[in-house]
Amino acid sequence: MRKYNFIIFLLLGLVFPLKAQLFDAGPDRTICSGTGTDLGTNAEIPSSWCITWSPAEGLDDIHSARPHATPKKDTRYVATVLTDSWESISTDDVLIKVGFGVIKFSPAYLEQGSNHTVQATVTINPDHEPVTWAFAGASKGCALDTMTGIITPGNEYGTITMKAFKTNHPGCKATEDININEGTKDVEARDFAHSGRVAKGGVDTLYLIAESAANITAIPNESGFTDGSPYWYDDGNEHVILPEDGDPEYFYNTVASGDTAIFIAGSDVGGYEPKVIVCTLNYSELSIDLGAVVLGFKDRFKQINEFLKKNIAKRYPAIPNLSVEVNIGSMKYKKGRAEKYNNPGWDYKYTFEAGGSAKLSGKIFHPEFTGSLDLNLFGLSLSSELYIEPFFESSFTGSVIKDPSISNPDWNFLNPVKASVTGGVRGVFNIIGTGANYKITGGFNLAAKLTADLTFNTQTGELRIKFTLAPLQGNTKIGVEKLTDPKKKYTFLDYTVDLFDRWSSTNFLIHTFGQE
Repeated sequence: MRKYNFIIFLLLGLVFPLKAQLFDAGPDRTICSGTGTDLGTNAEIPSSWCITWSPAEGLDDIHSARPHATPKKDTRYVATVLTDSWESISTDDVLIKVGFGVIKFSPAYLEQGSNHTVQATVTINPDHEPVTWAFAGASKGCALDTMTGIITPGNEYGTITMKAFKTNHPGCKATEDININEGTKDVEARDFAHSGRVAKGGVDTLYLIAESAANITAIPNESGFTDGSPYWYDDGNEHVILPEDGDPEYFYNTVASGDTAIFIAGSDVGGYEPKVIVCTLNYSELSIDLGAVVLGFKDRFKQINEFLKKNIAKRYPAIPNLSVEVNIGSMKYKKGRAEKYNNPGWDYKYTFEAGGSAKLSGKIFHPEFTGSLDLNLFGLSLSSELYIEPFFESSFTGSVIKDPSISNPDWNFLNPVKASVTGGVRGVFNIIGTGANYKITGGFNLAAKLTADLTFNTQTGELRIKFTLAPLQGNTKIGVEKLTDPKKKYTFLDYTVDLFDRWSSTNFLIHTFGQE
């Protein structure tokens, strides 16, 4: 951004002639890093002028006429001023030297409970004036040599703030934080099966579902581990086998014996810090077969079917045997625990499966041919019937899932999702003979039907359709049934043939619901 500001002001300088200096950035000076200084002067300038300071580091407001600067190193600040209506442009600069400040620690951390000291040093003190050291806040049990800046750690964990100031000029000071631990900065647990699921020590809890595993890792400070650290501790869980002290990583296998929680600490005995919590959740899935629930609906459909047949037969005698059939093939609901995607937490996974079919058919008799053959021959009574039977059939199978362990946790279809719709008409001619407690049935039918099969690919989002046409299917059948015992039925002939070859289309792409 500063590069673009410079280019803009450079172009403005070529267009508008430079006039006398309009703004004073103030005198060069030396400051202490802890105190800071105001740039510019107290001279008033019109509020409509545009002021920009560069660089922005260490400034509280780059567009103020009097910004407060707290640089940590020597910095030259440049002020660029643009007057009303872009009439004039002016620049001025000021050099701010840091004469005292910036604390460094060697090593970069305190080792809790040890006798290893840390040397604090002020890196900028050109006059080599005497320095006094102090704690700016709680000491966390640490001891301090106020003259040399040597820190001896205590038995507490946490962060302390060190303050250094010139002994003869206490207003000139600098501050910096330092961590207290045994060399382990943090402990994290990573799901072995899902590398993106990481729990940080003292912040998150890693949930593992059923039999799973986690990598437990100790993270060192910038200067690395001290000898023998990390020191490993847990809550006494019998399933945890800790590694040797000093080993920064180990593998934890869970057991599916029930819900359990453990904590693993890479620290000394005193505070068990830092630590990470790992929970094992026993995988328990709730599964409900809803098929039994809908049996009542099937009975209700039967009642509706009988009601329709009875009333339609009264008004339209030529349309008997109307049939409405609904079948629930499968309907299940499942709920189980699941890990969240790239998240140490957990949630529930829901699955709903459904499948079924519906059929509608009825008979329309032809009055001229039905019953036209009505003979009594050698004790065998013969009659005939001719009717047209329109029919419609449909089926569906599919399932949806809501799974928090995938990148898209919303409801999604599972492969395959299929639907089929079939419609057609059937012409039937039968000859029926009865006699001597037997019934003889013979006849044939011709049917034409069109089927449309739909398939939805949940991976690609493609919805496709395929058509199948059966122009004319023929069937002939002869059977005998004993009237006194309906269970005794004999079929002498049952033959089906396609009088014309079936025709099937290719799969037509209806729509792609995938991402563009």
